Amino acid sequence: QLVWVGLDGSTEKIIESEKTIRAARLEDERVLFENIDVNADIYAHDLRRGTTTRLTVDPAWDGTPVPSRRGDRIAFGSYRAGIEKLFIIEPDGSISMPLEAGGAQFPTSWSRDDRWLAYVERNPSTLTDIFLLPMNDEGADPLPFAATEATEGDAAFSPTSDLIAYVSDQSGSPEVWVRS
Repeated sequence: QLVWVGLDGSTEKIIESEKTIRAARLEDERVLFENIDVNADIYAHDLRRGTTTRLTVDPAWDGTPVPSRRGDRIAFGSYRAGIEKLFIIEPDGSISMPLEAGGAQFPTSWSRDDRWLAYVERNPSTLTDIFLLPMNDEGADPLPFAATEATEGDAAFSPTSDLIAYVSDQSGSPEVWVRS
């Protein structure tokens, strides 16, 4: 189930589900989440209306939904390509795959102006790395942001998008790093 927890510790049930709900993200007046039964798909729950809409229908696992700041696009990871790859639900409801090359990928954060999408890519030699994908330049190559022999992940743009916080175990234990 999905519950709203108030600052005073009170709880309010939002969604009752016998399936496992994971990766919930609050976006304005809706909650995006993956709902797992035999398969995982992405859903949106409208908090005002109390309605839930299934956004993806595919035999492959779809998860880790990350809404753009404007809310018109949703990045997510999916095994539709055989390994987890980055996909985008476009404003018209169509689904695109912006990157075909590279290892397994999943999104973590959009920049404030939605020009950049931070994502994590698994690499056998460097474990997990963080890349920035330019979203306004179709076909542009992603830029490596944190690509070392350490494990990097959980990238999040600051509200002004001039900083990115992420987790790295470069020092030997997981720590939060902040870079411009």
